[in-house]
Amino acid sequence: MAPSANTLRMEFEVFLSFRGPDTRNTFTSCLYSDMVEKGIRVFKDDEEFRVGQKISGQLLRALADTQIYIPIFSKGFASSPWCLREVAHMVDCTSKSDGKKEILPIFFDVEPDDVKLKTNLYRDALSKHEKKYGSIEVKRWGDALVEVPTRAGWKLERKGYGELTKLIIRELLLKLKGKNRSLPDHLVETDDLKRVETLLDVDSNDHVRFLIIHGVGGIGKSTLASIIFNRFRSKFDCSSFLDDVPCQGLLDVQKKLLSDTLGSTSIDGIHDPNDGIDRIRRGLINKKVLVVVDNVDKKSQLDKLAGRCDWFGSGSRIIITIRDKNTLLDKGYQILPNNYLAYPMLEMPIDQAIQLFSRHAFRSDTPPEGCYNFSKEVVSSIGRLPLTLEVVGSRFANTIRSEWDETLEDLKQVPHRRVRKTLMMSIKRLDDIEKAIFLDIACFCIGEDKTYADYMWRSSGYSPRSAIDVLLLMSLIKIDEFNRFGCMMKFEI
Repeated sequence: MAPSANTLRMEFEVFLSFRGPDTRNTFTSCLYSDMVEKGIRVFKDDEEFRVGQKISGQLLRALADTQIYIPIFSKGFASSPWCLREVAHMVDCTSKSDGKKEILPIFFDVEPDDVKLKTNLYRDALSKHEKKYGSIEVKRWGDALVEVPTRAGWKLERKGYGELTKLIIRELLLKLKGKNRSLPDHLVETDDLKRVETLLDVDSNDHVRFLIIHGVGGIGKSTLASIIFNRFRSKFDCSSFLDDVPCQGLLDVQKKLLSDTLGSTSIDGIHDPNDGIDRIRRGLINKKVLVVVDNVDKKSQLDKLAGRCDWFGSGSRIIITIRDKNTLLDKGYQILPNNYLAYPMLEMPIDQAIQLFSRHAFRSDTPPEGCYNFSKEVVSSIGRLPLTLEVVGSRFANTIRSEWDETLEDLKQVPHRRVRKTLMMSIKRLDDIEKAIFLDIACFCIGEDKTYADYMWRSSGYSPRSAIDVLLLMSLIKIDEFNRFGCMMKFEI
């Protein structure tokens, strides 16, 4: 599903709450350092240095603007009124967040029953606070402790600090840095997915496997790779999706791969692609990784990002999307190296193509009564590439029924492999304001926050809301989970 355009980026991803004398210089220090190294935006509160009796200022803002709360429950945690205030505030913020926030506790040297006040450990600590803070406030703290979830989170038990920290970081990265790839609206699943899953065999750890997904532009290679990435990334030690490789500097792509898999500090001291190759090989040789290298158009790109099987740990899977698999063949050789598998993507079957067209044109899985034959004619005329079906279907959604025949005749004049021309036909149907706003987005606003563009247009006398709705409906633009603009295709304007 497409993310909401109203999703906002929180200032902090993780809020750590702990009692300083218990864990500051031991476990908490290790956990905090590893989080920072992995690029997690973390707020570490040390209650020992707090003064006063109310949460306010920077701390209040941090609590309100954090996605995941991690209280580290130790034997002395409940002896700190400040730690108890923070837990009460965490529970309150989480209950009002509509599922956007969560508490993941760490039971350091206590049991969940201690935190749930089923033993005397925390109960006795709370009773000692009543004289100074009053029974009402202390009851609020106690109620918050009881509300803390115990099914989620972690227990130290017999694990060492390093092992527990690794488990915590891995889960946090899945929730934060490893968020699912955004997928197109109205997605229709095809048999390609099952076939690729079989080829990947992600549960096998006996060797490294490369999978080349190849086919013409617009056929859905990147979308299929994104679905696979979302579904299986949790089975790997780390993962990275390298978008549209030719459109970025190769050194920047190497740094993204390293940052995603080894943490932000892994890119220090890398000055050229040869440094990047060396760091990738040394850093990932013992890690089971899932890497997608998207839209490769030169063999040299892959050589510098995932050049050989022995760069990665056993069980790793490297997925490459490319238009022509022959691009990856060495001169003089007509076969791919060992451990390389190729999967050709073809046009969608007619029934699934009609379903995808219907979802965009009619917002339903099947055409309305009396429209099936017309839909089949459209699909047969434009071809069965997912991108074409999405763009053309969205165009019909914005066309009155009396103009359908004329629109279809126009489409028949455009070869189905020329999706860009189809998009340009849609652009020509925009009115002057819609065209102006589209050109602004395509030329200046790709990757920019919609809010800032909105201010620009309004200061120039435009009211952009209806125009943006039209552009979204016609699939000419997209808005991602961070409220940033994107285009269906790259235009040369």
